[in-house]
Amino acid sequence: MRMNKGHNVRSALALGVCLFAVATATAQEVQERSSPDTVVVVGSREAEPAAGYRPDVVTTTGPWGGRKVEDVPYTITVLPSEFIENSGARNLDQLFAMTPLVQPGQSQDINNIAQATLRGFNVARAYVNGVQNNNIGMGVFIEEIDQLEILNGLSGFLYGASPVGGVINYQLKRPTAYDLRNLTIGNYGGEQYYAHADIGGTFDADGRFGYRLNLLTQDGDTQIDEQSLRRNMVSGSADWRPTDDMVVELFLSKKDFHLEGRQFQFFLGGNLPDPLDGSQIYAPRNTYVDVDSEEAGLRFAYEPSDAWAIRAALSYKEDTRSMVYAIGNLLPGDTSYQFNLFGGRNAAETQGGYIYADHAFSTGPVRHRLTLGVNGYSYINSLAIQANGFPSFFDGPYTFDLADRSVVDLAVPVWNLSDSRWVVNGRSKNINVVVGDDITFNPSWSMLIGANLSKIRSENFDFATGAPLPNGLYDESAVTPTVSVLYKPAATVTTYASYMESLEPGSIVGPTFANANQILGPLTSQQVELGVKATVSDILLTAALFQIDKASERSNDGTPTGTFVQDGLEVHRGIEVTATGKATDELSIVAGLTVMDNEIRDSADPALEGKRPNGVADSTVKLYAEYSPKALAGWVFTSGIYFTGEAYQDPLNTRKISSYALLDLGARYDAELFGHDVVARVNLLNAGDERYWAATSPGTPRTLTFSLSAGF
Repeated sequence: MRMNKGHNVRSALALGVCLFAVATATAQEVQERSSPDTVVVVGSREAEPAAGYRPDVVTTTGPWGGRKVEDVPYTITVLPSEFIENSGARNLDQLFAMTPLVQPGQSQDINNIAQATLRGFNVARAYVNGVQNNNIGMGVFIEEIDQLEILNGLSGFLYGASPVGGVINYQLKRPTAYDLRNLTIGNYGGEQYYAHADIGGTFDADGRFGYRLNLLTQDGDTQIDEQSLRRNMVSGSADWRPTDDMVVELFLSKKDFHLEGRQFQFFLGGNLPDPLDGSQIYAPRNTYVDVDSEEAGLRFAYEPSDAWAIRAALSYKEDTRSMVYAIGNLLPGDTSYQFNLFGGRNAAETQGGYIYADHAFSTGPVRHRLTLGVNGYSYINSLAIQANGFPSFFDGPYTFDLADRSVVDLAVPVWNLSDSRWVVNGRSKNINVVVGDDITFNPSWSMLIGANLSKIRSENFDFATGAPLPNGLYDESAVTPTVSVLYKPAATVTTYASYMESLEPGSIVGPTFANANQILGPLTSQQVELGVKATVSDILLTAALFQIDKASERSNDGTPTGTFVQDGLEVHRGIEVTATGKATDELSIVAGLTVMDNEIRDSADPALEGKRPNGVADSTVKLYAEYSPKALAGWVFTSGIYFTGEAYQDPLNTRKISSYALLDLGARYDAELFGHDVVARVNLLNAGDERYWAATSPGTPRTLTFSLSAGF
């Protein structure tokens, strides 16, 4: 583990300031405050979206789950299903491009894993219904998401071993109290026609048994030349409410994703040419990615009184993925690149869950809501070993001319299960025991304090023999504390100071490095955050200052064939500002600004001192707006501009990834037709057809999407 002595001193001072602020708060008569008594464990099917997409209650905060956004001492973004439906997005790429405070990364179409960078750190895992899942976005379709929740920064107390950048949670659609019959037909760009049915309601007159069913089918060529996509989904949930204070919910889904014509990737750290035309495929046309996903989940919540509550959840998910893709480096002259074909078939099995017990009580004038619980997950990755004994396909090198895209279609393997055997090559487990206290001193002052005992165990195995790999095992534990102080100078304003530590698994070294398959040790990171949240009319305004210190991981020689090591410290400092809600009766906005100053410190290589980490933009600015003129009843006009600042592609900061700005335009019309509510939507994404790099692949070209929805 890597701890920085100077930072520990600063962290201790920050913690002392927080405790001093509480100790010196004047005693006042205790009144009702939202946090101790509003941990939503049962919830209602009647929830209505806030005006202008303004967020209300979030579930991303683990032990603190169910708090109002303004009473959470962290930066949190929430996008409801209405926003998702109106965005014209087919996958998470577009949502991340529109989300304030998120730097989007490599397209989800590359390997069915979406990428997002939060506070300068790549977030590689996700949560579904508050339970840790596997790779971010794999097997998640946006048509089943009811609420996208993003927490920026450390979450060690909340979830134990978790990504330093933040938490991405997909809250899936749940049963409704009313009869929902919604059918949408549309096009996601090119010839990607689709049909989506969203059906919900209750089975009985008393409303004790509810259901929700989402069905999707999509097929056709995409807006990218010589690329096609097929998606199918059956996603459903049912709940039983035997009493008003208890709910049991079951969730099941089955999905398949098949993309033909996968875009190429450059090696991280390699030279990049000027941004390429994203409407073209710069790789063999018969590359592909195919993912089959199955998931089941169970949720239970019971709140017998204002003083006691219990909430629990379990989930199981399996993703089977086959893929063949091209990855390589730019050759001298910047007109062609040399690549190899890579491929393989793997199965990822994830199990996760949590159980929390909440108890509200008072000690004199001070009120508490004490939470005790356990959360965690286990992950098993298996490889399909072919008859020739290899788990993966490697072929090349080949040369590809970027100008005329001259390369013949290459033979690629067919991954037939009947011709292979499954071998476990890696597994990991994280178990967390948490205790937290939500304390109210008076109407103005409150505090969240807690600790997480987190245990990580990871193992890697030789795919041929099944034997543990050298340096392929670690089994570590750590206590990660948190403390937050909240001060409300007014009912609609919250200020806060937070300190949190986080434990994160070290990287499993990739196959191209000299120490391939080695599991690096876990990392302990620290974060200090100061923030303010205010509701002004119908707009939620937030601002936060933060600093994160984390051990750095890199190739020792800056190439994909060197030794991958933990070296030095990444220090990320920045400011985040958001505004969400209705600016006027006719105008709604979702906006955000991030400005960061990040650097490498204490590296064994003096040349890296003060350099910026790879792939991290120095700033992002985003503004999405909807205009609903009263003079044109039913019409809404939308636009968005999303700026991502420049970043560096190599450790020595000699090669830049250019900044870029994307413009979206759209309109929708809501009317009643033959007694049914009908909504027509059209969106022009990347209207200026900007060429840009989405991490190491060409960005999405101009795309026209449209749909027609009708309620029955």
